[in-house]
Amino acid sequence: MKVSVIVPVFRVPGGLLEACLESLEGQTARDLEILCVLDGPDEAARELLEKRSRTDSRIRILQSTVNRGVSSARNLGLSEARGDWVAFVDADDRVEPTMLEDLLAAAGACGAELAACSWRHDPPLPGEDAVGGGRVETLDAGRPADWVRALHLLRNGSCCGRLFSRAAFGDLRFEESLRHGEDLVFLQRALARTRRLAWVPRPLYVYRVREGSASRKTVSADSFVNWLSALETRLALARRQQGMPRAARAILAWDTWLALNDPRPRKGWTEEEGRTAWDALRRFAAVAEEDFRLLPADFRWAWRRETASLRAFRNRPRWLNAWLWRRSRRFLAALPGGTPTERPRLYSAAPWGSVTGGPLCALDHLSFLSQDYDGTLVLCQHGPIEGKAAEAGIPVWCSPLFTGRRHAGALALPGTLLGMALRRFRYVRDLSRMLRIRPGIFHIHGRDVHLPYAMLAARLAGVPVAMTLHETWIGTFTEWWHLLLMRVFRIPVLCLSRAMVEQYPRLLPARAVVPNAVRAFPPWPRPASAVSRPPVVGLVGSMVPEKGVSLALEVARRLWEKGIEFRLRLVGRWNGEDFRRESETFVAARGLAGCVEFAGELRSPDEIYREMDVLFLPTRRDSFPRVIMEAMSWGIPTVATRVDGIPEMVEDGETGLLAAPGDADGFAAALERLLGDAALRAEMGRKARERAERLFSPEAYRANIQSFYASLPAVRKAAARGGGTGAA
Repeated sequence: MKVSVIVPVFRVPGGLLEACLESLEGQTARDLEILCVLDGPDEAARELLEKRSRTDSRIRILQSTVNRGVSSARNLGLSEARGDWVAFVDADDRVEPTMLEDLLAAAGACGAELAACSWRHDPPLPGEDAVGGGRVETLDAGRPADWVRALHLLRNGSCCGRLFSRAAFGDLRFEESLRHGEDLVFLQRALARTRRLAWVPRPLYVYRVREGSASRKTVSADSFVNWLSALETRLALARRQQGMPRAARAILAWDTWLALNDPRPRKGWTEEEGRTAWDALRRFAAVAEEDFRLLPADFRWAWRRETASLRAFRNRPRWLNAWLWRRSRRFLAALPGGTPTERPRLYSAAPWGSVTGGPLCALDHLSFLSQDYDGTLVLCQHGPIEGKAAEAGIPVWCSPLFTGRRHAGALALPGTLLGMALRRFRYVRDLSRMLRIRPGIFHIHGRDVHLPYAMLAARLAGVPVAMTLHETWIGTFTEWWHLLLMRVFRIPVLCLSRAMVEQYPRLLPARAVVPNAVRAFPPWPRPASAVSRPPVVGLVGSMVPEKGVSLALEVARRLWEKGIEFRLRLVGRWNGEDFRRESETFVAARGLAGCVEFAGELRSPDEIYREMDVLFLPTRRDSFPRVIMEAMSWGIPTVATRVDGIPEMVEDGETGLLAAPGDADGFAAALERLLGDAALRAEMGRKARERAERLFSPEAYRANIQSFYASLPAVRKAAARGGGTGAA
């Protein structure tokens, strides 16, 4: 079996490089190739390598024109490797003569895809045993205890002293964007594919401890941020790893905690670099919190195999749940200007996991207040909103309220009811526990299935609670039940419009009006289209009857028959194939294929609004449509229904035109007026943009919410007690 040994080389002292090559040439496993990758111009190293290659044909020299880092050098070596196995050796280290032979024998004996040995240091560390020994261990990914053992044995996170099968890992590459911690991520991805690991308990890899090496240098603040990114990626990979026990994830969390005690990054930083490091560490703490909650409870698998110091943390759960918030204060206290203060916390509870109105508002709530609070999005359902939160750098806490399991036969009803009860109990228990450990303002968005349980968890934790209503009042039993709960728990309520305040019964607790906001405003004025085209009318939202889709098609038919040139673009997901087919049949039967476009679900606002000239929203009910705010921010006039909070958004005759619900004639007249007058569209669009900047900007929303929080007695009391929940 041929082995490819990859050795990145860049500015290594000649004596160390020569010793490394001698140790590889002297391997008892003779069938190997030594790929020396020159990572940038280094004439001294090239002369030495060419001299050695003339006497040993197994040495191949690969050249990179510029210094791109060790990840790029190793990737170049991987692309050129011809062996059945791959090993990595740093150019300033050396290996024992039997390392490759012993690793090959161990892997072959148990059919492992990965073989590893222990290290020793040169010069030896205090108390280090350079001899070592013992039998070869075979660790199986199907056994949870072996997962824990493997992560404990490979806890230094290095790829050196390991032998990788190219059949299993041939397409695996290092992340070149990481200049620190690249080994951690590569090894974690390799472990995800490993069925068996062979462990050779002998120190066959010799790590040279020298000043000036990459692992000994004082890193910059940017490198520290890069290093945190590698740690975060490794934890994220572990979360997605199928079959990895929680205790194994706890080992990774423990190793991360130890890594954050490294004193090297503190040295020589400026005040600005200290602030950069603190911001990155705070973001990392929020993302890694889920992993560190595993530490207190999950040493069932690890207690026999782990060290005594690790097992000692089993009995300190409250300290561990706040591990980084305390440790990071000490960690950065030595930095110039790096004495951080803990910011107040804010939790935003969303009703679902979808990318729709309520969840998006809950996420925007945290984004707009990120200057003042450390935010966490609280979900009762997994969904695509988690991806949006990750893009915004906002951590997510989720405990699903739905079982997702179907029972058959006699267990159908009791099994379903029991599953629902257990999920709801777990949601309340875990959420209240988190709020007690890390108290903050708890803001509930939407009157939906999560409302009673979110209120109960917050009250059990004793944190200040507020709520934003997003739904119009209809008067169902569920709505009266939720209203009664809000009254009993005395929840301060925000409404999106004055119309919503008037709709709800007086039973609703103290209320205020704070409209939603738009996440980002595009450049203004909008660039003029260079192509002459018919005006585009957009209907944006969920394609359901309540949004007035059928009415929009009827209005389009009337205008099309009058000979008015335009395009009606239907943008959104269709909730039901029957309704979509019915709409398509209507379009085909009336000959509207030339003016009606079924655009489907578009992801970015740029795709939706870039070529739109008029927003059309003939909805039957809609408390405070997000699409109107977005269209106004793009300078697009609106034709909409005079219902709920829409008249407070659109000034009739100024920023758009309104019609009564179901008034096809009124909508047709309004659209005909706008489609026939480009100057009127431009003027209404300009006024719409100005109104949106005044009412729906993140700055206006942030000021309104801060004023609202400051008015809450519970927030003021918590701030006075030092609970970290005061409005900043």
